[in-house]
Order: sequence, then structure tokens, then C-alpha cells
Amino acid sequence: MNCPHCGRTFEPVPGQKFCSPCGGALETGDRESTSPLKEDYPEDPASVTQRAHHSTIAYCPWEDLESLGFFQALCVTVKQSLFRPVEFFSVLPKKGGLLNPLLYAMIVQTIGNLGAYLTGMVVNTPFFAQPKLTAGTVAVIGILAPLIVLLMLFVWSVLLHVSLLLVSSTREDFEATFRVVSYSSSADLLNIVPVIGWLAAFVWKIYLLVSGIREVHHIGTGRSVAALAVPMALCCGIIGVSVVLVLFGIAGSMR
Repeated sequence: MNCPHCGRTFEPVPGQKFCSPCGGALETGDRESTSPLKEDYPEDPASVTQRAHHSTIAYCPWEDLESLGFFQALCVTVKQSLFRPVEFFSVLPKKGGLLNPLLYAMIVQTIGNLGAYLTGMVVNTPFFAQPKLTAGTVAVIGILAPLIVLLMLFVWSVLLHVSLLLVSSTREDFEATFRVVSYSSSADLLNIVPVIGWLAAFVWKIYLLVSGIREVHHIGTGRSVAALAVPMALCCGIIGVSVVLVLFGIAGSMR
């Protein structure tokens, strides 16, 4: 079969309604059963967000794996969330379950953290010493990393949603906040950049979170910043207290 959109040839499966390479709608004669968004699906997947942005149709490339495929959906979602976050979050579905955003966050955070470690072995970062890990330690970290990401996603989402309820009385539920936090994980990929990657990832993640909170919860930028500042201050306070206790413990052991 030749796709009427991209012109590429592929072998469709029975009942297939969309082109495997580009995701365009196929002429099956049953256009009423096709959703408006996919019926007008363009050749360039990145422009779907623009179309959805102007027509207020909820859409996320990562959650369209059936049409785009794994790698294309991942790459398009990373590109849009990193470089066009306002458009991306303005049409991000507020419902659809936690599994898809959770998997996305776990994938990009794992890639970002692993890439940061590998680049740190090649280029020394003046602010952080690269630890020398044994094979056994790497295996343990590989097993625990997904669990740590899962825990941190839920803890951060809960703190942020409670903060949102305090500063803005948001009408959206926890799932909407969890989706913002998960798709903001795209910024973790910047950790791969040597030396300044950690700083770029931190700053850009704050920007993505503020943009996502504002667009998904439909509140002003000021309230978005305020909602984000509360859990960040709490986390910084916990880290600060922990550092002080550790220093006191080291000082006490040296006496």
C-alpha cells in the first residue's frame, strides 16, 4: 500500500487505519470512525502540536506510539517539550493514566543520568568529582535507579500538587500535576553535556515545570512560580539540614 501523505510503501495489517512510517490517516472509506486529530495528521509529527494548539485538541506524541512508533514518539516528545514547552503543555492531555508519563520519565532520566556518568568519565567536572564505581556497584545502581526515579516522581508530584492547592486552588487533579512533572524530565537529558550540563538541566527543568504548571492548571506565571517555590524550599531545607548533621557528625568523630 502507498500512503497518500508520505508516499511510502508498506504492508498494512488488517484493520490498519494509519500509515506506519508517518502516522497519516489511510483512505479506508470509514472516515467517520477516525478522530479529527488523526484524520488530519500531517507528514511532520512535530506539527501536530501546532495543529492541536490552535484547535485545543489534547495530544502528546509519546502517547501516540501506535501511529509513530517508539523512537519517533520519544524523539518528537523530547524535542517539543524541551524547545516548545508552552505549545506542548498547552495541549497535553490531563487524563489518560499515569503509566505513559511514568515510562517516559524513567527512560529520559535513565538516559540523562547514565550519559552524565559516561561523559564525566571523559571530561572532569570541576564542581563534582566522578566516583569510581565497581561492576557490582553499577549493577546495584542499575537495579535501584528505576525505583528511585519512581519514588522521586511521586514524592515531587505530591509536594507540588499540595503546593498548588495552597497557592491557587487548582481544579485539576493529581494526575495532571504528575504528567507535568513526568514530561518535564526531558530537561534531565541536558545532564549529558559536560561540565555545565547539570546547571543547564536544573535551570531548564524549572522553566519547564513553571510552563507546564501554568498551561495545564491554567494559572498565572506568578502563582506557578510560587507553587514550585514551596516544595523546592522544602527540599533545599532538608538537604541543608542533612549536610549540617553530616558535618557535625564528621567533626564529632575527629575529636
